[in-house]
Amino acid sequence: MSAQFEVPNIVLLAAGSGRRMLPLTAHCPKALLPVGDRTVLDLMIDAIDERCDAQITVVTGFARETVEAHVRARHGARIALAHNARFEHDTNILSVETGVAALARPGRGYLVCETDLLLDAPAWDALFAQLDPARSQWVCRGRYSPALTGGIVHAGTDGAIDAIEYRPQHDSCYDGWDKMLGMLWVAPAQVDADRRTRQAAIAQTIAQYYLVPWQRHLTELACAPLRLEQGRADTFNTAADFERATADFLLTTC
Repeated sequence: MSAQFEVPNIVLLAAGSGRRMLPLTAHCPKALLPVGDRTVLDLMIDAIDERCDAQITVVTGFARETVEAHVRARHGARIALAHNARFEHDTNILSVETGVAALARPGRGYLVCETDLLLDAPAWDALFAQLDPARSQWVCRGRYSPALTGGIVHAGTDGAIDAIEYRPQHDSCYDGWDKMLGMLWVAPAQVDADRRTRQAAIAQTIAQYYLVPWQRHLTELACAPLRLEQGRADTFNTAADFERATADFLLTTC
């Protein structure tokens, strides 16, 4: 692995309506919620721009016109836009494929990022320093516990992921597994298998997470956890989560 590796492509998932975050999202798309004088989406794009020249594609869905107008006004032609017209029925698997399909050269690999995340500069630095051009990685932060539920991975003694689960309700059987943060790096060697298995899953239903093909096809989709231990990295799914994450982020970055 080389710390100088430059990420070629990044897909930012901004199609969701953020229903779980009402009332904050009643009149504002989740990705455009304000954090100080910028939005969540702006913070992510600015952080990426400071560290690499990757092609960035933002996938829109809910409030498409609002998100696209904001991106164009603030970032201009630097950012590509792709629209998921079926976002209301999609969990996020179709948004990932929509974004990947819009990349000019997806075969070079891509970093998929959900946009309900707040990372500070040390966390972004650590993420880019640890990305491996030769191996796909699920970015993880912390360990599964009653306070940290959702997508999780288990790594064997060789460091490779040997199991992926989605456990939103706490189950103590999984305590200690690495907790997914909401980012997946697909290395060039796995691009074909990633797209093939995802497209097959989409043909069955789009009401599923993009982790499902990886969960079912780990023999084809070799990957490892990227444990992000430096800096601050918070996720938010509710209004209370967002307000807490925002307060902590502004306190440590201002």
